Amino acid sequence: MKCDIYKSSRLKNAYLFVLAETDPKECTPESVLKQFGELVIFKSIEFEEDSPLIAADPKEVIGNINQQGFHVQGAEVRVEVKESQEVSEAGAAIGGGILAASLGLGPVGAIAGAIIGALLASSAKGEKNDPDA
Repeated sequence: MKCDIYKSSRLKNAYLFVLAETDPKECTPESVLKQFGELVIFKSIEFEEDSPLIAADPKEVIGNINQQGFHVQGAEVRVEVKESQEVSEAGAAIGGGILAASLGLGPVGAIAGAIIGALLASSAKGEKNDPDA
């Protein structure tokens, strides 16, 4: 299927798919067009049901266009942050040394920061592994 994709001037990350070379105003309900505001051509693509599409299911897009003449897609980016289960003494030591050096504490301060960082990391690991803590 060959489609033209329009982006919304009002809605962030909202896209309207229609058959290529089709006026979106002819196949899209007025209520949808009002929500989208001005339609700005984003790009034209050709794809099949098994083609990868970013943030869209190609089967759903094709089905909606065949049934109703258009498809509305809202792209959403999700970021998942996972906490580390391990505390690295070496990483903490390097970080402590860099922090102390960046604060202008000199080489002795950097060494002290590295030692303190390693001790704190070691202590944190011990607390996590101690079932009575």
